[in-house]
Amino acid sequence: MKKVENSEKVVKTHRPEVPVNSELLDALKALRKRHCIQKSVPAYVIFTDVTLIDMCKKCPETPDEMLEVSGVGRTKLEKIRKTIS
Repeated sequence: MKKVENSEKVVKTHRPEVPVNSELLDALKALRKRHCIQKSVPAYVIFTDVTLIDMCKKCPETPDEMLEVSGVGRTKLEKIRKTIS
């Protein structure tokens, strides 16, 4: 991966390379890891890397904005809300 200024890195996905905040992405991956260990499931069951990257790009602040993130539907959103409440 290629480093860019301001704690951003270019993340390779199926889309063109888009810089994301690497600190935020690392924090989301760490949170995902804690949840997958607690639930004994693979990381992709919680959220795929593509979903975490989209979260970094969109920075949703409301449930409706979270539904605009790739890989997040109503069912997953409700599971998340119960987990973090």
